[in-house]
Amino acid sequence: MTELAARFARPRAAAIASRLYAALPLVTIFVWLCLIFGWEAWGNLSPWLFGDELDKTQLARAIAETGHAARRGVPVTSHSLVAWLTAPAWLVHDTTRAYGLLKAMQVAVMTSVIFPTYFLARQLVSQRWALFAAAGGPPVYGTWGPKKRR
Repeated sequence: MTELAARFARPRAAAIASRLYAALPLVTIFVWLCLIFGWEAWGNLSPWLFGDELDKTQLARAIAETGHAARRGVPVTSHSLVAWLTAPAWLVHDTTRAYGLLKAMQVAVMTSVIFPTYFLARQLVSQRWALFAAAGGPPVYGTWGPKKRR
């Protein structure tokens, strides 16, 4: 490595380390919220908001099988990205595992709302308050559904 390349490599490595260190609090919040929401979703053994979830499930399964949205074999226009984003989970043919994968995917997508929340809040307030806003950003979804039977 030449002397000039070595001179430029040190600041670049320091800048990358600095950025990773600065992102650590936000990533930590994301991981903890994913764990909390994942633990909460794990207790829901079946869909509980039936109208919405069953409709999106029919569309997602049709997309996974045929590549086109359909409800009971009748082609429809899907106005939601949820069916398209969750369709790969239904390629797993075991329904229990597919629903578990689907819940995990939705937990990660739902929790990822902290990133735009943080960056928007960072435009207006200090880093601590932006982290506070990001931690309060994800909706508490699934809290009121039925839990495991004991």
